[in-house]
Amino acid sequence: MSTDLIKENDLIFLILDHRRRWLIPVKSGGSFHTHKGIIEFNDIIGQNYGT
Repeated sequence: MSTDLIKENDLIFLILDHRRRWLIPVKSGGSFHTHKGIIEFNDIIGQNYGT
């Protein structure tokens, strides 16, 4: 079992395309919005990196 799980206050690197990339902190209850949709941080906390 992997111990490398996303947790609150971790930095995640989101890549939308070759020009749009973000390094953002994960906050419980927070979200990140783009024109492609919304990423709810509560949905990714506890997930493995790269999923």
